[in-house]
Amino acid sequence: MKSKLKIMLIVVTALLTAYCSDNGTDPPEPDPDAVRVAGSYEATTFIIPGDNDIPINVLEIGGLFEVELLLDFSLKGRWLMPENQNFQQGGFDEMFEGTYNVKDDSLQFIDTGILVPDSDFFFEIKDGKLEFSSIQGIAPIKISLEKYTN
Repeated sequence: MKSKLKIMLIVVTALLTAYCSDNGTDPPEPDPDAVRVAGSYEATTFIIPGDNDIPINVLEIGGLFEVELLLDFSLKGRWLMPENQNFQQGGFDEMFEGTYNVKDDSLQFIDTGILVPDSDFFFEIKDGKLEFSSIQGIAPIKISLEKYTN
């Protein structure tokens, strides 16, 4: 009886060791640039030009802009724009996806189809925030995204 118990313990130990051992399939370490910026962000400032270059503070009229930056350099987010008399496109609630790239203290949204659809949409990385500003016509575009999770 003791030998059967001993054999069973050896088999169970061997199975557990094999199950828990490093079999070379551990995922690769994430890119340090992705680790640095990954997380969920929400806009604390979001001003866009409306019709006739009248600035619209999207947050003051009940809008929002959120984005999640993932470790694989993909992103997903939501932009809610309420109806506004100074914005001819009307209101919308749009989910978006794309990718991002990090170089030094700059983060670029790529292929999202939102805001500025070309490849010149860069945020400056500052103390857990992403900041973008540009002048389009007379009115500015200003976006500040603050990280609220890692």
